[in-house]
Amino acid sequence: MFTEDKKTHTVLEEINHSLYTLILRSDGIVQFNSTDNAFFDILDAKDFVSDLEKITNGVPHPILKIPGQHASLSTESLSFMATNEALRFSIVEAVIVRNLAQRVIGNFYLKFNKL
Repeated sequence: MFTEDKKTHTVLEEINHSLYTLILRSDGIVQFNSTDNAFFDILDAKDFVSDLEKITNGVPHPILKIPGQHASLSTESLSFMATNEALRFSIVEAVIVRNLAQRVIGNFYLKFNKL
């Protein structure tokens, strides 16, 4: 049986973008939260990587991605997010899937963008 750990983590640093918030937590995880209806084009994806570099000081961290209920991204953004350039500040990534469309996009990403 799984028991939830009730510890809370403090926010060490936060970066706000019009589509998302990046939070560096005290447990060393970088948490990404997007707005409910966010649509990420390639420029937004590159902004994300730039902000990730800032919040991590260029050191790879575990990333927890929590997209908004109807958040999505362009095919170009999806391809970019699978590149070494985009993944250089990530040790491991976890995504909380909130709907079927996000599950399909996530499965596509994992199947066709293996590094």
